[in-house]
Amino acid sequence: MIEMTGNLASSWHSPDTNSLPEPHVKPGRRLLLVAPTEYDASVAKGVDSMLRDFDEGGFFETVIMAFPFTRKNRVVRPAPGLIIHEFGISGPTVWRQLLGPAHILRVIAAIARLARREHVAAVRATDPCLSGTVALAAGRLARKPVCVSIHADFDKRHELDTKSGAPRIFGSRRLAIALERLVLSRADMVLPIRTSLVDYALRRGALPARIHVIPHGADLSPFITTPSADALRALELPESKHIVSFVGRLSRENYIDDVLTAARLLGNRRQDIVFIVAGGGPEEVRIKQTVAAEPLLARTVRLTGLLPRAAVAALRQASSAALCPMGGFSLIEACAAGAPVIAYDTEWHRELVIDGKTGYLVPEGDAIGLAGAVERLLDDREAARKMGSEARSLALSRHDLARAMEIKRRCYGLLIEGQARL
Repeated sequence: MIEMTGNLASSWHSPDTNSLPEPHVKPGRRLLLVAPTEYDASVAKGVDSMLRDFDEGGFFETVIMAFPFTRKNRVVRPAPGLIIHEFGISGPTVWRQLLGPAHILRVIAAIARLARREHVAAVRATDPCLSGTVALAAGRLARKPVCVSIHADFDKRHELDTKSGAPRIFGSRRLAIALERLVLSRADMVLPIRTSLVDYALRRGALPARIHVIPHGADLSPFITTPSADALRALELPESKHIVSFVGRLSRENYIDDVLTAARLLGNRRQDIVFIVAGGGPEEVRIKQTVAAEPLLARTVRLTGLLPRAAVAALRQASSAALCPMGGFSLIEACAAGAPVIAYDTEWHRELVIDGKTGYLVPEGDAIGLAGAVERLLDDREAARKMGSEARSLALSRHDLARAMEIKRRCYGLLIEGQARL
């Protein structure tokens, strides 16, 4: 059990699998998962294969996904045991806002019918706001247990980007927070993906006894397998320069501007370095314009846009250093690839970045510190190699898919057997 200060110290549950009963695999068991995405976006990002992992190694024979806010209505069956229902709402923003309440009620009713018809064992939402609201309402109508996972501290994300860093309802962050409180205080189980998010769940009214931490797990094998020559050639990486990579959403909350500041500083001092920035996002157009307008950045930074997962793995393994000022799964991938990581000392980063051992932690917002940490790694390649090796070992020990699946299977077992509310 992980200790906490205060009078809630012993009442929430850490990812100690020994404290949870053995799960029982039941043939035909089904999960209904509600998520704020769409299938085509998953394909574009190269993460559609990860959707299959929600069966938790066969614990669920079938996973039925409901995407409530997509551009069109359709049903997709991308793999055996995986069915995706998309509920479309299209048109100009103002029109979508006007139709929003009616659309949500329609989707809740449709998902409740789906849950009953498919005899699902549980309903899960992957965010505590709109998807959580839909999942909770549909689950209650269908009389199914409901769990909600938390993947980010949206208070922090809103602080970093007040425009698009966190969910809003009709433009209001306060209304979004009210929905989060409603959902998390009434869910049968709340599943933060890391220990640092337990406090967020508690602030939103989650009952301590219903909180279980589920470490984010994924198939990290692409990041520990030597990339193919074709994948490396496709990236066209310069052989004579050190690669510093940033892979993630190009957004203010991910400190993409600090990455550019570090590139300016190092580009002024060194000719042996190139920053490879991979990803898309709300700041993509502005970042492209900034890089194109500054000769120094145009020489030092290369923007690739979104890359398939195999290319991301190849890029990460070819990197002399990985910049993750604000990272989630991107931080796990970078560490698994064996690249020494530089991250801001915020949120959960200390769980993977042990300063001076698996990479460097820099005070949040210190772009000069990012540049200095990169330069230290480039100037001491043996130390960088050791840090990368330590980072890989730590990432695999904490975020290996099999280990994470075991924890989630036990949590689902509690939820389905009705013990989560005790």
